[in-house]
Amino acid sequence: MAVSDRISEAINAYLDRDNTKYAIMLDGAWGVGKTHFIVNSLIPSRSTDQFTYVSLYGLKTLDEIETQIRSSSLYVPIVTEKDSWQKIDKKVVGEDYVLSSPQEITTTHQIRESRQSRVICFDDLERWYGDIEVCLSYVNRLVEHQDQKCILIGNLDAMSEKANHAFSNAREKTIQYIYRYDSNYHTILNISLDLVDYGNQVSRKFLRSIVKNNYSSLERLLEQISVRNIRIINEVFQLFEYIYRHNSKQFKRSPNLAFTYLMALFSVRILASRYLVNKNDRDKLLRENHEANKGFKFLVDIGYFEDQANSKMSSQLRLLLDTTFYRLDQISLNGLCSIIRNGYYIKEDFAGDFDKWTNEQQYDLYLDKDRFYQLSDGEAKHVFDETLATMIESRSITNPVTLLLLAERVISDIACGVVDYNPVVFKKKFTGMVDDLYDAHQMKIEEISIFDIDGDRFRNCRSLYEHILRRNHDYYLEDQKAKVTNFWHHIFENPRNMKHLLKKFNPQIVFSEAVEIEEIIKALESLSNARLYQLVEWLDAEFEETPEDCKISIDLSIIKALHTAIRLKYGDQMGVRANHLRQIVEILKARQGLHSRAETE
Repeated sequence: MAVSDRISEAINAYLDRDNTKYAIMLDGAWGVGKTHFIVNSLIPSRSTDQFTYVSLYGLKTLDEIETQIRSSSLYVPIVTEKDSWQKIDKKVVGEDYVLSSPQEITTTHQIRESRQSRVICFDDLERWYGDIEVCLSYVNRLVEHQDQKCILIGNLDAMSEKANHAFSNAREKTIQYIYRYDSNYHTILNISLDLVDYGNQVSRKFLRSIVKNNYSSLERLLEQISVRNIRIINEVFQLFEYIYRHNSKQFKRSPNLAFTYLMALFSVRILASRYLVNKNDRDKLLRENHEANKGFKFLVDIGYFEDQANSKMSSQLRLLLDTTFYRLDQISLNGLCSIIRNGYYIKEDFAGDFDKWTNEQQYDLYLDKDRFYQLSDGEAKHVFDETLATMIESRSITNPVTLLLLAERVISDIACGVVDYNPVVFKKKFTGMVDDLYDAHQMKIEEISIFDIDGDRFRNCRSLYEHILRRNHDYYLEDQKAKVTNFWHHIFENPRNMKHLLKKFNPQIVFSEAVEIEEIIKALESLSNARLYQLVEWLDAEFEETPEDCKISIDLSIIKALHTAIRLKYGDQMGVRANHLRQIVEILKARQGLHSRAETE
């Protein structure tokens, strides 16, 4: 029998008995559904009773309790079929929650004259601000002298030590039974889904289907991070529903990625509210752009990696970080962090976030370790064989980050005995496939920075990891060289177009070996002071955003030559223009750590 069924029987027995000179209490953690159970399960089942609902949140005197009881609407059920009940709304009046219904409201005096059972529900006992003994003495007066039925609702674990001590002393005379309400995840998730304000039946069906199809994975995550709060879970479901409404085509195209996105949404929400207590850490997670470095910079800053001095973090925090950043080859955090930060959908923040999503692939299921490990041996073998064929034989996976994630999974599964495959053969075939894709210019242009580059995750395939990093560095640089060839020429020919070009390129590229020093100097000297200042600001801002492990390096010979030319011509000059030109060189020197060497040349 479910916990809620046992509690229903207990409360019904209490309400059906005569001469009960005591109250009962429903105890449970915040958000597990205690109030939801009373409002949506108990009350609809008691068609002959009348209920008053009062929140004690923020109240501290008996007069305030009396005022709330007098002003509370009473819910008078007239039907017994639960599904035919109109939804009960909680309307906030100051700090007090009042049950409202379109049906006739009965006064407190009329209740006393009625033959129906009279039930007062006092919620949020742990948030009562006054003396707990005074509060319980008032409840005692109601049950002993006015024959009221009283149900208290609260979270005893959240009471202060002082209040808990007072409660223990006072409860013996007033509260006969305390029932612990502890919903299972099926109940919690179903309630959370029911409370979503769906925009249409399509979004309702989609959200419920991906939760149902991935229930065990979602339950495992919530259980491991100790989240049972219906309000939090419902909030995440609601935000996901908002996102789905605006991006339904992409989500339908890849339900696996949609669920991975939901898991990342949960992780970011919990990280921001429970684990990142430092505001700077929260801002780094929710406001920084994690696209270029795949979250590496953020994870370094908070001490994720095992070789960092401050790397001692809980397994729960590590799990949330892993879940957040695992699939950044496909999942962008830009819009996701925006909706967590703001609480509503901002269209421009999601621009391009789902452009990489394709039709569902077997390798997406293989990368979802939770789901893959629940398959039967036959199903798992089929998924693995299809993934291997797609990767090695047809070579249709051309995202280098995805390939690295797949290589890590394959080597790990081989080592664990999950799949039967020779690791030496796999590494040889994988390396050949990678080389062929790069040589044929079929690999996608992606800057690679897998988040645990200095961690232990790729220990079993370090050689593959380093090989693809080397090939990708040369490939990426070659592509950028082709794009930057005419950068300084365009600056010289059309200075008005400079703002557009600065948005398009990174300083690491425009001062790389792909350009000639003469072109740079000619372009710089053609610019007005205003545009030189714009260039200085761009260098400062872009270098601040460039990850330390960026594989595209400024050409040292260009910096030295530029430093020499600017020093000879503008070193002794006064004025704004000369200052801007000197600043440009100093910023470049600072980036490459050339202060001491430049001074001695």
